[in-house]
Amino acid sequence: MVSRFRPATRSALACSVLLAGIALGTAGCASDDTAGAGQTAPAVTAPGTAAAVPQAPARSGPLAPGERISATTDSPKPFATALTARKAIVVTFVLRGIADDDYVEDAVQAVRRNGLGKGVVFLTYDVQRQKGFGNLPTILNVTGTPSVSVIGRDGRIVNAWTGLVDEKMLRQAVSDAKDATPG
Repeated sequence: MVSRFRPATRSALACSVLLAGIALGTAGCASDDTAGAGQTAPAVTAPGTAAAVPQAPARSGPLAPGERISATTDSPKPFATALTARKAIVVTFVLRGIADDDYVEDAVQAVRRNGLGKGVVFLTYDVQRQKGFGNLPTILNVTGTPSVSVIGRDGRIVNAWTGLVDEKMLRQAVSDAKDATPG
């Protein structure tokens, strides 16, 4: 777990994101000193009762361009409102103080400040604060930081990145998101 006494590592970050209320099925987040912590015991049912239907495993790959995104009651209100209003959305997850994350956050802010950011909803979440992002990490398959998801006006993924992304790539994705025809 990330604390002020133990420096953040990528595996600790993944654990903190998962432990922040993200229900990802049986996905584990074991680090070297807690091997096996992500394993789950098999379900036990009483005699004469039907076994519970297993849930589908957590998504194991990145979001693909064109996938439709939907908000739920657990989604942050600004996100749900932007989807309903058919606005382009840029969702960023960062852990401030980490060089890659700070670089990506600066690139997102540069796109926001230039004329291309007009009419786009920018939502940036610091995972260390562990509040306000609801179920967005699950919806957007966020498994680490920095993470940026660009959603078009049609409610579909234009691009999703985990790791470094520069301003030029973000500008192109935002332009594509704004050009998407709401459906």
